[in-house]
Amino acid sequence: MIYNVMIIKYFTRSFAYLAGLISGLALIPAPTLAEGGAADFAQLGHLLDTPTQTRLASGAPGPAYWQQRADYVIEVRLDDTRQRIEGSETITYHNRSPHTLSYLWLQLDQNRYAQGSDAYLSETRASFDKLSYKRMATMLEQERFDGGMRIAFVRDENDQELPYTINKTMLRIDLPQALAAGERFTFSVGWSHNIIDATLIRARGGYEYFEEDDNYLYEIAQWYPRMAAYTDYQGWQHKQFLGNGEFTLELGNFDLAITVPADHIVAASGELQNPEEVLSAVQLKRFNAARKPGDQRFIVTPEEARANESSRAKTEKTWRFRAENVRDVAFASSRKFIWDARTVNNGERQVMAMSFYPNEGEPLWSQYSTAAIVHTMDVRLSLPGIDLCERTRGGHGVSDDHLQRSAPLCGWHLLGHAPEARRQQRAAQQVRPDLGHYSRGRPQLFPDDRQLRRTPVDLDG
Repeated sequence: MIYNVMIIKYFTRSFAYLAGLISGLALIPAPTLAEGGAADFAQLGHLLDTPTQTRLASGAPGPAYWQQRADYVIEVRLDDTRQRIEGSETITYHNRSPHTLSYLWLQLDQNRYAQGSDAYLSETRASFDKLSYKRMATMLEQERFDGGMRIAFVRDENDQELPYTINKTMLRIDLPQALAAGERFTFSVGWSHNIIDATLIRARGGYEYFEEDDNYLYEIAQWYPRMAAYTDYQGWQHKQFLGNGEFTLELGNFDLAITVPADHIVAASGELQNPEEVLSAVQLKRFNAARKPGDQRFIVTPEEARANESSRAKTEKTWRFRAENVRDVAFASSRKFIWDARTVNNGERQVMAMSFYPNEGEPLWSQYSTAAIVHTMDVRLSLPGIDLCERTRGGHGVSDDHLQRSAPLCGWHLLGHAPEARRQQRAAQQVRPDLGHYSRGRPQLFPDDRQLRRTPVDLDG
């Protein structure tokens, strides 16, 4: 089986607990110099939770350790005309705790963009005597944008309405019958929300508009109602989401059906299940070739992506993906995407590293993006029991790498936003003025970049 390198963000439960503990310790006043040096080296045992059979003193999971699980079947449609998504999901929640649960909590992360949200109200506004035009544009867009999730329904598996309460970025479902330990509960949620302009409001996801060719590029994250975590050390996580940092989520399997205009290329967490239905014959041949270990290859070439920018499909296609044992999923869609890929051997597994980007990112991204993923896997994924998931998105300046255990799928490298793409292109041309296309030269950004540099081959025959 080939594993795709996919975008997800994950902290193990123990890492999240440790991070919270460290944050708590930071709030404890430091001893003054008058207290003497001994206090600086005081034992911390009295500050730590008492070890249990769930969590041992070593920090490792104990023999009684448990963790909840949530499996998702999600159908979503991208409206390229109104920059909006509409979706429905079926969630099967597994109560692996020893506790009986009378209600469930879900996260509605998109509600941080609703008017009057805690995220907006708790922001520190810039001083008007130092207010930049960019900051003013963001503030005006926050006032204008009609954000937040619209919940269409919450139903059980018998299609009966379930009572629920929305509390800003959280939604509570009151169960018709308490969920005992070891049992599972299946329900469905329908929702929709507008997509933010990511060039104006900094966020994990959003769209960017390309005025030159009248196209949009979508990066969709924190986009569906997600099960909140229920843990032995905290119970339900129902703190409000303010946009800074993220909460831990339960692992599960995801089946995604993403419906987009027929001329769009879609990247998503998981493994593509129906390439023969969404790719052309030539693209399918390239895709199958890229699934075998070897050179980096284009699946959609720069020339094809450029030509596709003028297309306006009147029909739609549904891309299907499956991701197993992951804590979250994301996707991206655009008719502007170039797509390159390379499969490499990583231990006993074969991993398919892929990158998606517009022509505005050339010539750098076809040379360095997928190569950087492969290099990262060579260096970091070789550590026992650790998978590294890295995402870099051009326009936001976001570069995260997260450790993930127990899940074989990580993340795609998505480099999608034009401002950063153009900045990198200008920088490359300053280094090499003759640099205009990936086949005409390579910027010498490193003293010796031969190990990192890879230019995709074009496979048509």
